[in-house]
Amino acid sequence: MNTENNHPLDEIIQRYLESHANNPQAMSLADRVLKAHTAPERRRHKRFIRTVRWVSILAASVVVAFLGGLYITPLQASPQTVVRDALQAHALPVDRLYFVETTFDPRITVARIPGGERVRRNYLWTRGDSFWLEPLTPNNPWAIGRNPMDELWVAIGGRVNMGIHMPMNVVPEPVRMAAELMTMKVETLLTQVLDDFTLHEERAPRGTHLIVARPNKPLVAGKVKSITLEIDSPTRVVRRVVVERWNQGLPVATVSFQLLETGSQPDTAYTLEGHLAQGSKVIRGDEFPAISLRMFPLFR
Repeated sequence: MNTENNHPLDEIIQRYLESHANNPQAMSLADRVLKAHTAPERRRHKRFIRTVRWVSILAASVVVAFLGGLYITPLQASPQTVVRDALQAHALPVDRLYFVETTFDPRITVARIPGGERVRRNYLWTRGDSFWLEPLTPNNPWAIGRNPMDELWVAIGGRVNMGIHMPMNVVPEPVRMAAELMTMKVETLLTQVLDDFTLHEERAPRGTHLIVARPNKPLVAGKVKSITLEIDSPTRVVRRVVVERWNQGLPVATVSFQLLETGSQPDTAYTLEGHLAQGSKVIRGDEFPAISLRMFPLFR
């Protein structure tokens, strides 16, 4: 066959046809098509018959492959591409609710605080890099979040009914550590995974990308052992995250985030004022640096 002026697509199609030329189902369907269309014209040129035969095989192969679910084999996206797509998906102003489970290593300071050894279970709402955390049960209601001014805020309900907000640089270390462990800034997390981690995709059920990220920079490796991302293939939404946190090479906690629902929250839900009754007392933590850890619901 003369291929001097062939378009590259012609060669691809030809190779595809040749690879399916011996497919029994394709040949059978092609023969039926030929008999129907060439019987009245048996004297026509052989080249026409050969062309019809190739076209018939192509059509039959497409039908067979389509019915067998093999017509389109999607290209395998790299782990980096999947995470980049997830970053775009989570940049949208959509509210997502995650169930958070935190298990502290018994050797760290937080775990030695009374009640610190318990597995902590909370709800976390996220919208891009905004978030707020609340307890699993409605008893002793509270909420904790972080605003764009890099301040930690805490709303304490019930009989106390007060709010605290303070710059992160004056937050007591156990509080800061616990807050960072139990919350998740999705965009920041995914960006860090792309910049500071080596990614590897593991086998997962259909419709899911399971990506394990391990730090490739010493400073990051001292804080995180690994991050496992379970990402929905069609939407690229992060359905589950498991973070193994370290401190100077020693285990701190394992935190898992499981997506429960996509919903809608008012803008005020991401602010301190949105979780306080009108007239509630609000204090600044930098004005009261000796605030007791017992005032923070994370340690109750």
